[in-house]
Amino acid sequence: MDPVIITWLWLVAGLLLIGGEVVLPGLVSIFLGIAAVLVAGLRFLGLVESLPASLGLWMVSSVALVLVFRNLAKKWLPNETSRENIDERTENYGKIVDVLADIDEESSEGRIRFQGTEWAARSVEGTLKKGDKARIVYNENLLWIVEAVEEVKELEADGREAVTVPTHRGESSTSGS
Repeated sequence: MDPVIITWLWLVAGLLLIGGEVVLPGLVSIFLGIAAVLVAGLRFLGLVESLPASLGLWMVSSVALVLVFRNLAKKWLPNETSRENIDERTENYGKIVDVLADIDEESSEGRIRFQGTEWAARSVEGTLKKGDKARIVYNENLLWIVEAVEEVKELEADGREAVTVPTHRGESSTSGS
């Protein structure tokens, strides 16, 4: 094949790879395309003549460009992905529920009614009696951890905001701030 045609093929392939970054983002194909354009330029200048040398140069320069510039380019270019909290359970924290069966802090035999369904529950501290109101603090799998609403009302009555912070081991504490 004519060396001029091969040079043009490198140039066209490079431009297609660069344009392909729009369709297949990831900051890889653009660097493969830049390397192909570099090979085409060097072939045009007569610095690279054989096809095996062109392929070798393209492979080495592609890997070098990706390794050196990909992470830098990712920092400079805007990221179109968004990260949102998809744990819908967190939306339920702080909701007031009815206590259907006595709840204590040691067993998970207590029951609450939440969103029209009965759920197993355990209290953060103390015992909640059937008929009391409770506030959801957090959950452990299918077990809701609740606190007495009166404790929160007392803190708020004193002009302090109730803050409940779950700890690493599933315990939590309510304090006024």
